[in-house]
Amino acid sequence: MDVINFYKIYRVSMEFKKLIQEAYPKKMSTLEFFILLHVGREKDGCSQYDLAKAMSLQSSRVNPLVRKLVEEELLIEHSIESNRNKMMISTTDKADAIVAEVVDTSHKKIDYVEGHNKEYGEMLDLLFKKLID
Repeated sequence: MDVINFYKIYRVSMEFKKLIQEAYPKKMSTLEFFILLHVGREKDGCSQYDLAKAMSLQSSRVNPLVRKLVEEELLIEHSIESNRNKMMISTTDKADAIVAEVVDTSHKKIDYVEGHNKEYGEMLDLLFKKLID
């Protein structure tokens, strides 16, 4: 990969960060957004251990981020019927709305860019798909 492509990847990541900031005016890192995205896709929520494993992170890295998102009312903690000691996390409607807005806006931006610069639009599309899917 050459320097130009690295720069394009950097620009895409900066644009993605800007989309997150527009959707949620408080401070939210890209990692926190991906936590919301992952947890929101789990029908019954997930444990912090499963979240850390899915994101290839240590639990000690995930736990403070989850606490912050719970305090901001973007995640909720709940126990499950079969094991009252095991805590699960799920997204709130507020978090689901933020994720939906970022995903929708990113698709609109990709469509706009593809209309003006096909090569850059294709790269954006590929990178956003890797980030979101």
